[in-house]
Amino acid sequence: MKRLRITAAILSLSLLMLILAACGGGNSNVRNDVKVDDIASAMRGAITTEAELNIRNDSYISGMLRLDVSDVVEYYVANVGGTYIDEVGVLKGRDKAHTDDIFASVKAMIERRQENWMDSYMPEEKPKLMNAEYKQLGNYVVYVILSDENRSAALRAFEDALK
Repeated sequence: MKRLRITAAILSLSLLMLILAACGGGNSNVRNDVKVDDIASAMRGAITTEAELNIRNDSYISGMLRLDVSDVVEYYVANVGGTYIDEVGVLKGRDKAHTDDIFASVKAMIERRQENWMDSYMPEEKPKLMNAEYKQLGNYVVYVILSDENRSAALRAFEDALK
């Protein structure tokens, strides 16, 4: 009888592990067919910035993010510039490997900027950079350098757009 209980427990645990693996760690409900422009539009609608966001081009992606643009299927990166540090980026990778590389590049870019920040330069903008967030969902990577309120709203819009 004791052996039967142990066998049943092992089978139950194995079944639970298979179910959790099939769920993909919580990303199973993430769509990978959403246009980056649609995601960016939802994010822009959720935030208010002090000035207009300026869309960046391939040279910004390859220079600032140190990414091979051919590894990015679609992207939207925009920042305010001038006396504000506000910046939003959504990048889509071709597959998990490319998306992992994009995530690593975004993480490294944020860390470089944080390490190189001069405290005497726009001190009121520093919290935005120090509290910047980035995340990966499905084949998408997002990063936001915004005020607390805008950061939360932008990330919520990003996640909602992928449901």
